[in-house]
Amino acid sequence: MVRAFKPTGKPNGRPQKHIDWNVVDEWLEAEAVGTSIANHFGIHPSTLYERCIMEKGMGFTEYSQLKKIDGDTNLKKKQYDKALGKTEKGDNTLLIFLGKARLKQRETHPENNVDPESEKTYQSFMNSLRETQFPKQKNEETKSPDMGS
Repeated sequence: MVRAFKPTGKPNGRPQKHIDWNVVDEWLEAEAVGTSIANHFGIHPSTLYERCIMEKGMGFTEYSQLKKIDGDTNLKKKQYDKALGKTEKGDNTLLIFLGKARLKQRETHPENNVDPESEKTYQSFMNSLRETQFPKQKNEETKSPDMGS
C-alpha cells in the first residue's frame, strides 16, 4: 500500500537518500525488480515506490513497465544493428537467447504452420481414403460362429 507523503517543511528523520533514476532505469530495462533496486540504494522498497510517485508522477509498476518496454526496444535494435552489420559488438548467442526468452521470438517452419481449416480438410480426405481402401465389413461377417454348448 502506498502511503501519502505530506511535506511539512520541517526536517524530521534522517536526510533523504539520493536515488539515481538513470541507474533505476537501467536496472528496470534489464527486468530487475523493485526490491533488488531498493537494496542497491540501501533503502526500503516502499521508499522507492513512494519516491517514484513523488518524482516521476506515477506508480512504480507503471514506471517499471515503461522501462521494460524500453529495454525490449533496445534489445530489438541491437539485434537489428548486428544483423545489418552496423556493429561488431555483442554476443550473437546471447542475442538469440534473449530474443527467445524475453521477446518471445521463435523460429518458424512453414510445414508446422498449418491453419485449422486445412487440417480439417486433410483429415476428412484421409478418412474418405481409408474407407475406400478398407471398407467396413457387415456386422454378420465379422461375428464368429457360435460355439454353443
